[in-house]
Amino acid sequence: MQQHMAKPGAGLLLVLLASVGIAPLFTYGLSATSDLVISELQISETQFGLLATVCFGCAAIGNAAFSKFADRRTDASLFIIVFGLSAAALALAAIPSGYALLLVAAMFAGFAQSFPNGVTNRVLVQRVPGAQRITWTGIKQSGVQVSQLVGSLGFPALPNSECRYLNPTPQLTGMS
Repeated sequence: MQQHMAKPGAGLLLVLLASVGIAPLFTYGLSATSDLVISELQISETQFGLLATVCFGCAAIGNAAFSKFADRRTDASLFIIVFGLSAAALALAAIPSGYALLLVAAMFAGFAQSFPNGVTNRVLVQRVPGAQRITWTGIKQSGVQVSQLVGSLGFPALPNSECRYLNPTPQLTGMS
């Protein structure tokens, strides 16, 4: 007997898209404000590059180290981890406390990138009918490009606030 799969809704698709996009948002936003970060922290371009290296290194380690952990967790708990680590990375980046804190934020963002692809693919296989899976996979994966767009346009346009490293506007326009 063939099992009937309920038709998934737009809310699920939005969660999948957002979970793939939120994890790399830190890196894209930081890249969009790189001139400010380098000048504010008085770091070299090499040190700035280390932020991405730490992020992607943690993502690679996380993928290898946490795969069995992820297999034993519910989808909801993994989404909470992804969104929680991503939010923590962005919150830490918003605190003007120096380079070391940005390195910690990069670690959080990297570990957040360890889970989305696996959990979203599992959700697609378990909850989306085969006839819709390719379309849903494409839309889900567009979360990466949405994140690039939000990071490159949104972070430089943030209103003047304490988010100094994510907001170059006052320094670039001479307004403080």
